[in-house]
Amino acid sequence: DSVLSFYAAKHKIKKKYHGVIRWFLRSLCDNATDFVQEKYVIPDLVNFGFPLDETQEIFKKIKKEAKEIKKEVKRSEKLSIVHFPDVVVVSGQKKYFIGPEVFERLKTEYTGTDFEKDFHDMLTRYEVFGATYQVYLPRELLQTLRDRFCVTVEGFSSPFFNVMPRYGSMFKENLTGSLGNFFMLEPEMFGGAFMEVNPPFLDVVIEKTWEKIKKFLNSGIPFAFLLVLPVWDHLEVIEEIRNNAESSLRFSGFFRYCSKFFTEVLFLSDYPVEIFFLRNTNRFQIDFDFLSKTRNAMH
Repeated sequence: DSVLSFYAAKHKIKKKYHGVIRWFLRSLCDNATDFVQEKYVIPDLVNFGFPLDETQEIFKKIKKEAKEIKKEVKRSEKLSIVHFPDVVVVSGQKKYFIGPEVFERLKTEYTGTDFEKDFHDMLTRYEVFGATYQVYLPRELLQTLRDRFCVTVEGFSSPFFNVMPRYGSMFKENLTGSLGNFFMLEPEMFGGAFMEVNPPFLDVVIEKTWEKIKKFLNSGIPFAFLLVLPVWDHLEVIEEIRNNAESSLRFSGFFRYCSKFFTEVLFLSDYPVEIFFLRNTNRFQIDFDFLSKTRNAMH
């Protein structure tokens, strides 16, 4: 962050893109041991407005910061997990608090060989990379999509707050539902699927998400998507998505704000959003009238 902030200020990169740059660097992290790759970082830096002749220098400094981050991710030898009625306290190099239900679910879904180590490392990765605060559709809406319309994948989620049985997240974890980074997914990994995709509301991320969805829809494998986006007029790609969508639902109201590893609260969004229904098969269906009634019942 410090390296990018310095060069962004030097070259007068718009402040709103600082977050985009940081998000993209984190989005390349399929694991915490080798997350900065030149072939990805330098083209993105150029796209964000950094001079090509300085990207190598910036990349080297980012790589140096990456090594420091790796040290933070390493687990302390002294690790303890203490259970209380309302919270589980995980203490190692740092101390974390997580909801008991989430802890038990993750323990059940774990597929590795050392749960305590991997669990602490997972918490640390999310803390270090600043991915402990996320915004989702309300849990009630996602549960409706799952139970009534057979949506089984969340494109952008985390092991702590997912509702669907499979989900994309910052990292690929040793958990049955963890798919890893959404942008690393390929159509051949699925025999077909209905996905809810709610990317961060950042211009470049939305554009990259649409390119990935088009790849899935053109794969010849049955897919459907519910793509959640802000109602913005300045972004041309949203109009392209609207023209390709079979139907859509626009609403303003509640979202789910997830803080750290166990807190969920509902909040009112500052602007309306639109959910687009895109598919390449009749295998998947959606009833926006029913979904709208479910959302309205939350007031």
